[in-house]
Amino acid sequence: MRLPIEKIDSEMLDIVKGLNSRGLSTQFSCQGNHENGQIGIAYISFSDGVKLPSSLIRFIKDQNWQIDIDTTDSQGMRKVFVCSVYSIDAYFPKDLPRLKQRNIDFLNGWRYYLRSY
Repeated sequence: MRLPIEKIDSEMLDIVKGLNSRGLSTQFSCQGNHENGQIGIAYISFSDGVKLPSSLIRFIKDQNWQIDIDTTDSQGMRKVFVCSVYSIDAYFPKDLPRLKQRNIDFLNGWRYYLRSY
């Protein structure tokens, strides 16, 4: 399931389009802000079954981003491979200036990856 273009955060739009055009279909993403003005964790979740190339996995690890690979559903049953990438670890202390910078770095990092690889 893909979000309609108008539902994708403005700062994520070029990144999502770039990933999708490379066959790395996405299903959810967030640029790290919420409608109520609070800062959250920026992330990209890929569609079921998308296998990330090894160059991208290395890039993600080099950026110290959090990568989660889920192969079970909410009832604990095996399902199709789903991968999500976050700007920081979910247990990151809520240091808002640092979180905001990590989100900016996350967005810029994806743009760099799409230009360079």
